[in-house]
Amino acid sequence: MPEAEPTALRVLVVERRWRTYETFRRHFEEAARTLAAETNDPRLAALSVSRTQFERWLRGGLTTRPYPNASAVLQRMFSVEVDVLLGPASEANLQEQAQAFNLKSEITMAAHESSEHAAYAAARAIDNMTIEQLQEDVTKVAREYPEKAPIESFAEAKRIRDLALSLLDRTGRPAQESDLYVAAGQACGILATVSFDLGYTDAASEQARTVFIYGRMVGHEGLCAWAMGMRALIANWSEFPLAALELVAKGLATAPAGTPTARLHAIGARAYSQLGNAISATESAGLALSAADSDAPADELHDDIGGEFSFDGARLRRCLGSAYVNLKLAEPAARHARQVIELYDTGAPIVRMPKVAIEARIELAHALILSGDLDGAADTLGTVFDLPQPQRVHGVTERLVKARQALALPSYQGSSEALDLGARIEVFAAESAGAIAPALPPRRS
Repeated sequence: MPEAEPTALRVLVVERRWRTYETFRRHFEEAARTLAAETNDPRLAALSVSRTQFERWLRGGLTTRPYPNASAVLQRMFSVEVDVLLGPASEANLQEQAQAFNLKSEITMAAHESSEHAAYAAARAIDNMTIEQLQEDVTKVAREYPEKAPIESFAEAKRIRDLALSLLDRTGRPAQESDLYVAAGQACGILATVSFDLGYTDAASEQARTVFIYGRMVGHEGLCAWAMGMRALIANWSEFPLAALELVAKGLATAPAGTPTARLHAIGARAYSQLGNAISATESAGLALSAADSDAPADELHDDIGGEFSFDGARLRRCLGSAYVNLKLAEPAARHARQVIELYDTGAPIVRMPKVAIEARIELAHALILSGDLDGAADTLGTVFDLPQPQRVHGVTERLVKARQALALPSYQGSSEALDLGARIEVFAAESAGAIAPALPPRRS
């Protein structure tokens, strides 16, 4: 059928002046109720038609027939077989009706359809206060996350994500859609962190991919950079440093200057350190420090919201300390770890992150083990061993396991102190946050 030729249904709709969706639906539902009474089939009484289906029927060119019940109602409305209704008007033997199809009617109908859809689109919006509340909620979860056990943030982050996605179906305004995708992406970022901290790296990687997709959809470069960094971090911990470096490179290609770039370079330094490439690791560490000290504008996600999304001086130096530990360079590893602890002890309470300080103590202990100071390492780990089980996240236990491996150095062979410290580490790591499965809070309806 040529594209310009109308369907028989369109001709009849114009002729009967049922041009708008609301008018057609009203007649369709009335015919459905009548047919239900005539056939004694109450299921037909509740039958209706969607706007999308109505528009498809008018356009024609369908490859499948409507469902039997809908076909029966259409036939009841027009006393014409449904295949004829949805076919070309010229083949339907509708001479009288065809005369009613003219340019004026078609133009008028097109105008009605446009204004009707505009009204429908304008109505598909939600109150901006709802979105603002959602943004406040995700910011609150991100900022409180460092002070909480991961599982406590899981239910709230999931609620925010689900609400953002449900609200997307209720608005047609691009600005609101963009804000909702950002909120959903940030909530998925928290879910990625929860998954990683509990040891579910595959789930964490999948959530991080989702964050990137949402960020790319709305052009949010900060969100995309964070997602690439998270995926690279997971690759590092999964012993895939080459994959991590590829992800870092992709992230740097579009990352905003300042904190997002510093974070990616720092993660890259750790990847190089796993490959034993001290030169590239040191170069990446320098680039990270330079990016962090630059005058770049604050990034909305990393700097303004911050919290678990932040990458301040303490987190940067902790990350670099990890790189130097991997390279078995005790002096720079200990220096960076001590800087983290000092920053934590003297920093304002709002920016303190207990997990980061604990991880820095582990890196310091690891560096002390490498340098032969076993007593100093044991003293440094005293605070770590007091950590409650719900806070023994993946980054904490895995760092301890690596420190435990350093106790296998020849200089510690036969040392009862080394055996005792290794045993304490094994017991601690076995009782990780991921080893417990507390009941989640009930879902909110």
